[in-house]
Amino acid sequence: MRRYLKMKMPGAGHGAPYLNIYMYAANYVVSQSSPLFYLARKEGVLLYCSDRHKFKRPKRPYPFSEAACNAKHYYTTFMSLGDQFLEQAGTALTENKIRQAAFATAQAAVYFFQVLFRVYHGFDFDTRDVMILHERTRTLSAELFLLFESDSFTPIHTLPCLRRFIINARYDSSFFIHVTELEQHLDRVERMQSIVEKVCMQRIDLYNELARQDEPDEP
Repeated sequence: MRRYLKMKMPGAGHGAPYLNIYMYAANYVVSQSSPLFYLARKEGVLLYCSDRHKFKRPKRPYPFSEAACNAKHYYTTFMSLGDQFLEQAGTALTENKIRQAAFATAQAAVYFFQVLFRVYHGFDFDTRDVMILHERTRTLSAELFLLFESDSFTPIHTLPCLRRFIINARYDSSFFIHVTELEQHLDRVERMQSIVEKVCMQRIDLYNELARQDEPDEP
């Protein structure tokens, strides 16, 4: 599927950069209560269906008000933890505690990615790896995509560095990173914070709007 999309939708060296492919069995999709799967079944474009399988659109309305509440609760709970780690990173950096600042920066990024994925999709992802989380969420925002994307003049190594910080900053006795470089990574995670906040609020607003549309008209 990925090779097919790369052939049909060639990108500037990225294959099909604005598509995230999720492959699940049809029975699994039908059994899930996530708003993502519901919207895919209701509004998605059917590309192929064999003759022996009948594709059915959902007939009942989805409880989007409940989805909005769940997303808001998850956002409030875990976004605040990411904010706290980001604040700790800034404080540690001013005190020249490089190891603590590096770990806190990476942990904040993990929380932000995790919150974005959960709020948008309605279910948890099975990894805390920032590289994989970014791959799964970068298509949700052009700003987020470009924030960590290298260009011809500016190589950006923030994501692999954050992945390294999670382990090495805690356990590697030889861990070291220059203050200037760490400041650049911290700055990107701070910008990521505002991007994630904006995208999550847009998603929650969408759930609320869909819930209002499903409300029965008053007689």
